[in-house]
Amino acid sequence: MQLKVQSRVYFWLLSIVLLLLNTQSQAASRILDRIEIDSEAGANVIAVHFNVPVRYVSHLINESNSELGVQVRVGQTTDEQLGATTEQDQDGELDQEDQLTWSPSAAIPLDKVVFQGSRLGTSTLLVSFATPVRDVKIRQGRDFYVMEFVLPEQVKRSSGFGQARLKTLQTEVPEMKAPLSVKSLPLVIYVLNLGVQSEPVDYEEMPPVPIGENQLLYSTKGEIEGNPIYRLRLGFFRTKQDAKRQLEAVKSFYPNAWIDTADIVERRQAFFERGLEPGLDGQYMEEPELANVDPRITKMMEMIRRTITAGDYAKAVRLLEALLEEPDNIYTQEALELLGLSRERNGQIAHAKGEYRLYLEKYPEGEDAERVTQRLLGLETAPQRPKETLRKRPKPGEPGSEEEGEKAIWDVYGSFSQNYRRDKIDSPFVEDEDSISRSEIESFVDFNARRRSEEYDMRMKITGSYISDLLDDGENDTTLSDAYIDVEHLDSRTSAKFGRQRLRSSGILNRFDGLVLGYELTPDINIRASAGLPVERSRDTFLHEHKQFAGISGDFSSIFENWDASLFIVEQRVDGLVDRRAVGGEVRYYDPQKSMFSLVDYDIFHKELGIFMLQTNWRLENKTSLYLNLDYRTSPILMTSNALSGQSDPDTFLPIGSVEELQDFYSDDEIYDLAQDRTAKSSSISFGVTHPFSDTLQLSGDFTASKTGETPASGGVLATEATDTEFFYSFQVIKNDLLKQGDIGVFTLRYSDSDTSDTYRIGVSSRYPITNAWRVNPRLDVSYRENKENEGTRFTVSPFLRMDYRLRKDFTFELEGGLNWFEEDDGTEVTNFTDYFFYAGYRWDF
Repeated sequence: MQLKVQSRVYFWLLSIVLLLLNTQSQAASRILDRIEIDSEAGANVIAVHFNVPVRYVSHLINESNSELGVQVRVGQTTDEQLGATTEQDQDGELDQEDQLTWSPSAAIPLDKVVFQGSRLGTSTLLVSFATPVRDVKIRQGRDFYVMEFVLPEQVKRSSGFGQARLKTLQTEVPEMKAPLSVKSLPLVIYVLNLGVQSEPVDYEEMPPVPIGENQLLYSTKGEIEGNPIYRLRLGFFRTKQDAKRQLEAVKSFYPNAWIDTADIVERRQAFFERGLEPGLDGQYMEEPELANVDPRITKMMEMIRRTITAGDYAKAVRLLEALLEEPDNIYTQEALELLGLSRERNGQIAHAKGEYRLYLEKYPEGEDAERVTQRLLGLETAPQRPKETLRKRPKPGEPGSEEEGEKAIWDVYGSFSQNYRRDKIDSPFVEDEDSISRSEIESFVDFNARRRSEEYDMRMKITGSYISDLLDDGENDTTLSDAYIDVEHLDSRTSAKFGRQRLRSSGILNRFDGLVLGYELTPDINIRASAGLPVERSRDTFLHEHKQFAGISGDFSSIFENWDASLFIVEQRVDGLVDRRAVGGEVRYYDPQKSMFSLVDYDIFHKELGIFMLQTNWRLENKTSLYLNLDYRTSPILMTSNALSGQSDPDTFLPIGSVEELQDFYSDDEIYDLAQDRTAKSSSISFGVTHPFSDTLQLSGDFTASKTGETPASGGVLATEATDTEFFYSFQVIKNDLLKQGDIGVFTLRYSDSDTSDTYRIGVSSRYPITNAWRVNPRLDVSYRENKENEGTRFTVSPFLRMDYRLRKDFTFELEGGLNWFEEDDGTEVTNFTDYFFYAGYRWDF
């Protein structure tokens, strides 16, 4: 989206930002950070960034090839990083859902990424596409904070940029016929006219098209009153009924699409326009006379056509070179042109030019020669440099265009959403006037801007929301998760990032408001200096001036093969006292079969190990995945400000809100001792295994044992006892077609043996695309808890249903509802009560 059409949007977003910066409230933390798109050797790469370390375990793709269900394991982190909005039940389980959205295009048909988290076992990352995709590759980022999804080049170039390929039938020649054929179709067939415009069609910027097997996406050119028009078309359909079925599938992105007919001339031109020359479909033109041709050469030519159709251009080059060594025959002219085409698509531009020149020397006349001349001219005049962006360049006269004197590219994108949520409790213990526990409207904005030139790469990001509480005694809230500007000077390899942000691998436990200066010493060594004000609990929108920090960190990539490391030293102060002074680092190892992530954080002021974490993963030859996690930490992370826990003013009995106030009652050394007393030590060990029994079925099991230490009584605060070792068991079945054909389903069994209760839980969920635009996500949880301190029990049934419907490319409706029904028995009386919730909203992607 170009800046010239954004002035009103900018003004509106700026007004919201000013409101966010001037309102004090609390913000929710998120597991998912952002989505970035890049290109790599012609392929499109979708990079999903996380705020916590994650590791790939396994994945399934649904029957319609429109959704990936990726099983991941989330590394433990601090409670501050997870955020106070996370709900943790008495069984020690943590379930959190988060999502990022994307405005799909034909090049990148990504719709949304949904994270469904669990502290026990694996979590699920659902990656949804607006149209079917195939041959998607998944890569784990080396720093464990990124998961990449690669759409291969041959998928993008075949027929619709990542949505459908021309399937090749591996049968003997000459019985095999190309799956999409001009000659084999009726003289008049049906097509879908998706849209009409005055500019040539850009296949990467257009909305995605759900292309079926053996269909072709193409454009035609015409004139109206002397003005050129371009039609985007999808074909070909033998019957009008077939066209009507496909029309319904494209309506969400092309509401004005209609059914038309195409004659053989248009079909021939369509093949040429999409680069499928006569040899590619096998029936584009009349076949040459075969009477005097060696059958062996005929079979070679058919194999070459199949190979090119499949996108294996390197193999096609070898086969064509072998065929051209044969004596001249009826296939020689076609083979020479296809050799140039295959070399061009294989990236061998110089060789392709040579083959085209040789062709024109041998065959200088005719329509085929004109086509080859156009191809050669295109190669000789096209700039040979890597693609810089998947978005359009600014047009002349627009901000950032070369006419302004600098080669700069602007990207502006994001989303705005509003939703209404209502919670109600039906209980004998709650009066009717108090039964509505929540009624609020949330407005959320995620604004991103990026400007790239030969000297600078600049980014700006703002993420926040405003919650309007509709209850009589409610209070409105404002959240601000991200608000920063990031500038990188490419020539000097320096960078500066200012505002509300995160900085991983730095010893900074949470978000902060501040500045980070970076310098790339070598391509593998990056040094950073940081300073700022911590954002407590990742929720405050105001500047917390009681605390300040400064630190230095460095990232060292590829210190050995497959090994990376980060080191840091950081000091944080609170009201003049040392809050924490820590040194430590991360060590990471990754190869396709195994990975390791380790973190050490040692407080050299309090002389206490704050965090030691080791996460390992092995992938065996039979695709079985094993993992082992060890975790030791102080809980919460040891800081001097922990001394505030439980402290109140002896005169007013009001909580003491700052260390500065606490200094009125205790000496500095006593405050340091109180901080030690309020900090427990916890440890856990986890082990799990996942095995895929087929492409549609995976089973996993997990075991966790954890223990939390005691804290002594001091400063008027009571002691807390250590817990016994608590045990948690989890078993999962991840299967396609679990509840309905075409879904990705998850069936879960869990058992928790905690200090206070035994809990048994069964859960089943499914995510199913009814159409390309409409998805449903039903879920049912049933649990039974037995209290250990008395004979009390609780039985819970929780059904939920979530639906989202994409009205058009940039506008989506979301709806969710559910309830929790409880039957609680305290040993003397049985009580039933229910709480309900309803959620509805919309999202605009720009």
